[in-house]
Amino acid sequence: MSVTENAAASATESGRWPPVRVEILPIETLADIHSRWRASNQSVGVGMDAPDATNDPFWTEALCKTLLAGREASLAVALSGGVPVALFPFYRSVGRFSRLSFRELQAATNEYGGRCGILSASRDPNALRELLRGLVGREPKWGVLLLRTVVGSTGHRELVSALQGIPLRFEEIERERSPFIALPSTWEEVARRLHKTLRKRIGKGQRDLEKAGVLAYREIRSPEQSREFLDIIADVERRSWKDASGVSILANDYQKRFYEAMVPRAASAGRLSGHILSLNERPIAYMLGLLGQDRVYLALKSSFDESVAALSPGHVLKKLGICRLIERGAVAFDFMGRCDTHKMYWTDQTYEVATLAIYNASWRGRAAWLKRRIGGLRRTIPDEAPIPTRKDRDKPSAPAIKDNPGAGAGGTD
Repeated sequence: MSVTENAAASATESGRWPPVRVEILPIETLADIHSRWRASNQSVGVGMDAPDATNDPFWTEALCKTLLAGREASLAVALSGGVPVALFPFYRSVGRFSRLSFRELQAATNEYGGRCGILSASRDPNALRELLRGLVGREPKWGVLLLRTVVGSTGHRELVSALQGIPLRFEEIERERSPFIALPSTWEEVARRLHKTLRKRIGKGQRDLEKAGVLAYREIRSPEQSREFLDIIADVERRSWKDASGVSILANDYQKRFYEAMVPRAASAGRLSGHILSLNERPIAYMLGLLGQDRVYLALKSSFDESVAALSPGHVLKKLGICRLIERGAVAFDFMGRCDTHKMYWTDQTYEVATLAIYNASWRGRAAWLKRRIGGLRRTIPDEAPIPTRKDRDKPSAPAIKDNPGAGAGGTD
């Protein structure tokens, strides 16, 4: 029986949980605290409702080394009987309204992340509430806290319930819808759900590639292969449409440094799932992703060699990658990002991520709320095109399906 199980048994007998205390710790303590939290929460759930791999320490460590370098980052942790029951990595920035200034606290994964939120032990109903109360007491100068959560998930419901029990104003300031594929047990079942034009294109592309030479697929997972994988990503990106369009990973130094920091850490943590398609021993397409304890594949980046675009290497690699992921027990393929048309040819399933703004009960919180009212807090995002339905995708007049067209934004652009 674990420490938390002992605490739970004692709580059941006494009718209450041990007192919860909140500490603000250096972000460098995250790996140790997270491992203690994970040890006492062996089952964090499976599927789109569960925390994904970007909640793991390796991801935040890479963010702090790159995209959040120079920012003041910390870890808020709620402890019950000495055991971590809730944890929240965050960073501080300065918000202003007129002549007033206040701190904005943001989840570290707001900078870049997946289906994130505050990690908590669902067996302790007070964990989230006490963590938020602790932030009020230990971070007195903040005006607004911003974090994201999957609408309708267990974490979302618990967070809203916790907020309703404390005197903090909160509101939802935006939503973003993202596509995913619920993976069945075979590729054939996936294929039956696809747009008929895409099914034909994948089959023809694979046959044409096999006629063109020796076609090889492999998955990269180990730390020893991470450097090789990064070199392959760079090589393929240079030969892709992204290079000419200026949206390649190589064109953005911050992005490049983040992936160089994240990939080896993900491999060491056992989360890396990189996929490569080669023709005559030359890589022509890649997919970079993570497979977490939730058994959901996060599709972070992908691209292909423009010189063989007519042979659909990106689609073929996605098919082969999905087959491997099914073999490994994955239950979903998360495209991340917006519902771009080229993603929606693969699925009509989506989920929503909401950004919540939680305001402190102080003049700083009121200033942040006023700033929000004049539009200064909401992040500006382009209007999304209507999401194609299955009926729309099956129309004879549907546009030609391109292999990862270069207009998309999000996880797999």
